[in-house]
Amino acid sequence: MLIREDFPSVYATTTRGAERQRQRFEQVLDRLNEGLLTGSIRNVEMKDVKRWCSDIARDLWDEKVSDVHFNSGKYQNLSEDLRDFYYSITIMGIHSLSSIDKKLKKTKLDHPMIDAMRSLTAELMPLATTIDSLKAGVVMGRAPSTEPPKPVNPNKVVKTCPCCQRAIAVVGGTMAHHGYERRGNGWQTQSCPGIRFPPIEVSSAGLKWMIESHEDCLKHTIKLQAEKDSVKSLPINIAGNVVTITPDSSRWRNSFRAYEERLDRDITWYTDDLVMMRKRLADWKPEVAPAKEDDSPSP
Repeated sequence: MLIREDFPSVYATTTRGAERQRQRFEQVLDRLNEGLLTGSIRNVEMKDVKRWCSDIARDLWDEKVSDVHFNSGKYQNLSEDLRDFYYSITIMGIHSLSSIDKKLKKTKLDHPMIDAMRSLTAELMPLATTIDSLKAGVVMGRAPSTEPPKPVNPNKVVKTCPCCQRAIAVVGGTMAHHGYERRGNGWQTQSCPGIRFPPIEVSSAGLKWMIESHEDCLKHTIKLQAEKDSVKSLPINIAGNVVTITPDSSRWRNSFRAYEERLDRDITWYTDDLVMMRKRLADWKPEVAPAKEDDSPSP
């Protein structure tokens, strides 16, 4: 079981902030411990836990390693081997600790910076190994509601949203209000654009709009990728707060690499989505409503 006393650095940094920071730490441990006991964890909870642990890992690495031994000109006192070793490590998230641990076990370098790396990695590794052990037990979807089921509306019409392809109620000829989560990166909005269109069984207008929208997004992302070397600032999330960093920040190297990877990933996703949607449009046919029986009296 994971207890907070096993993570003194995490506890110290969370207690320095607002009370909700410490509560989030306790909540993460509770979720992981419950997962260890039951052998399963909901996908939405796993995403939340990984995100929080990754933020903490990056924050503590900056605090315990970079700021103490490398930043603000301290790197000038390090040997070339130590500098190269520092540059060989990238904290992309909690999952990075496994490879860092292997590098630390192999290196023969002896320096307080290496000691700090080993100490922090050893402290955080139980979080990484627990998360990794729970991968096979991830349960998709949210936990079932314990509230009594809502009464079924016999007049409710459910069709396919042309934008997110989910089964959604139809209200006044268009899709009822619902959220939209993009495949792959989990980007979500409060309103799916499908609410402006009829269901796909009736019209291909929403699908055509999605194709045009994805084409515009793909062009924009390719443009960003071509201009990435001219980027001078990036917004990042630090413990729930969005801040802007510049190239002189200790976080810049890792954040810029993540920015590059996100652009590559988005280009792949937009391209794959367009192939799928264009095929769907090429094969599209309106749903033919069944003919109604003639109830008029016989002549």
